[in-house]
This record gives sequence, structure tokens and C-alpha cells, in this order.
Amino acid sequence: MHPHFSIIIPLYNTEKHIQKCLQSCTDQTFKNLEIIVVDDYSGDASINLAHQAAKQDSRIRIIQNKTNLGTLATRLIGGGEAKGKYVIFLDSDDELSLQCCEKIYQTLQQKGDADIVEFGIQHSIIDLPYLLVSPSYNQDILRTFFEEKMMGYVCGRTYSAICLHKAISTLQFYQPQIPHLVFYEDNLLMFFITLCAKKAIGIQQKLYVYTFNKGSITQSKDLPTHIKKLQDTQTLIKIFETLSQSKEFQVSHVEKSLKNILSILERNFILECRFSPNFFVYPISVMKIIFHKKTLYIEKSKFIIKIFIYLATFGKIKK
Repeated sequence: MHPHFSIIIPLYNTEKHIQKCLQSCTDQTFKNLEIIVVDDYSGDASINLAHQAAKQDSRIRIIQNKTNLGTLATRLIGGGEAKGKYVIFLDSDDELSLQCCEKIYQTLQQKGDADIVEFGIQHSIIDLPYLLVSPSYNQDILRTFFEEKMMGYVCGRTYSAICLHKAISTLQFYQPQIPHLVFYEDNLLMFFITLCAKKAIGIQQKLYVYTFNKGSITQSKDLPTHIKKLQDTQTLIKIFETLSQSKEFQVSHVEKSLKNILSILERNFILECRFSPNFFVYPISVMKIIFHKKTLYIEKSKFIIKIFIYLATFGKIKK
């Protein structure tokens, strides 16, 4: 019998959290599921802890990357291996509410099958809004996630395996070589998921538990992390620019979403440059974005003033 849910966990150096993460999956009140741990060449004890858990629960499968491929590639590997009807992505330092899968199953029974089921995220710092207060269909799904706001994270949602596999295949068609991405990479996968989805529904309950992990690379503020964030943002900007030039995506609702994605990535890039001690590595890219014709006048002025203050004070004032 195939599992109803596949929980995909990309694993990388989270030895302090992986046991709780896995326990939140194995202790689900809904039992018909599989747990796929994809280790991205961890250098700590987290993979050993995952193997120990797998010995105690046969529903846990472990895949090990031979080299460090990055979060996006690791998610895609897990998604490609999923046997469940629905797929949940869970970061290895986070947890699921023990009723998560049961609540999703009950909702699908009541409202019918859907390609995306959104549920809330318990976040100690940010109050993340529910996007899908009412069902969304076809082209409106892409608009919901990317046109008005930028809500491209993949966690806190469930995806039908059919939709996810189609999204992964489409992504790999347009991007055969998956780059090493750690920052903002969710937006690329989520873009293709929402592009392929036909129906999206929501659950107004916070079933995903976000853990503020100071040791996570996404929370690190050292120079190598700054540089990696800049590199990843640049890579994603280039990918989305290429997509926007493809005829298949030159339709009204897709164009608007792509413009919004690019606009936010460009702003993130500029802000990251401004806070980076390695600012002068990317001056041409920053100026290109600031004076790009799509950048609003008021935004140009704000960025120019902030960067001028940063340069005039030799980096002492960054806000």
C-alpha cells in the first residue's frame, strides 16, 4: 500500500534539532505516511541520528547526496522519490503539529482533492498571514502567491504528488542544471508549483512549527554567508529574467508575477549589498538594478540616499 503522505526533510548539519523533527513525523496521529530524509552531505552527527531513527521506524527512508548540492537540489531529489499521494516539505530544524497530516486528510475529504493545501506556520518572530482564506483556482493561484505578495516558501503547505512532479519536470526542462542554492530558492520551485496547480485550498490552523535556529546558515551574518546570499540572489535573478523572456511565460498573469518576483529579489540584493562588508564586489550589479527602468522613482531615491550615507560614513551607518 502506498503512503498517503510523503514528508520530505532536507538534512544539513542540524544535529541539535533532527531528533525532534523526526519525532514530530513518526508520532503523527495519521499513520499512513513515509518520511524521506535527504542528507546534503552533513558534517555533523545529524545523519547518524537520522539512521538511528530509521532503525526504529521503517517508514523513514534516508538518501545521502555524495556532495553538497544545496537546498533546492536536495528538495527536488526528495520530491522525485516521494511515493505518497501528497507531499509535505519540512526543514530539519522545524517540526509538524502531531495532528498535521490528520487535519490535512480531513480537509481534503471535506473539500475534495487539491493541488495545494496551505496551513499556518507557528513563527515566534513573524506573524505569517493565511493566503488561502477561500479556495483559489487555475491562474488565480499564481496571482495569490506572487502577484500581490511574495509568499514563495514551500513549507507550511501540502502538494499533490501529481502537481509537484509536473512542477519539478517543468523546472528541470527550463533549468537542466540545478544550481547550488540555499537562499530564496523556494521561490523557484514554488513558482512552478503554482503554475501547474489547478486548485488550492487552506486550513486556518497553524500546523507547522518554525524553530528559530541561530546555528542555521539562513540566520548567520558572517561574510561567507553574505557573499553566498548575494550569489544566490544574483543566480535567481538571472533565472527569472531568462524565464520572463520565454514566449511560454509572456502571458499577462505570469508576466506580472515574474515582475514582482524580480522586483523583490532585486531589492533583497541591494539591501544585502548595503549590509555586506564586501559591498564593493557588486557595484555594477547594484547600479544596474537601481537605475533599471522597472524600479520606481521613489525606490531609486531611497536606495541612492541609503547607499550614499553608507559610503560617506565608510560603512558605519547602514540604515
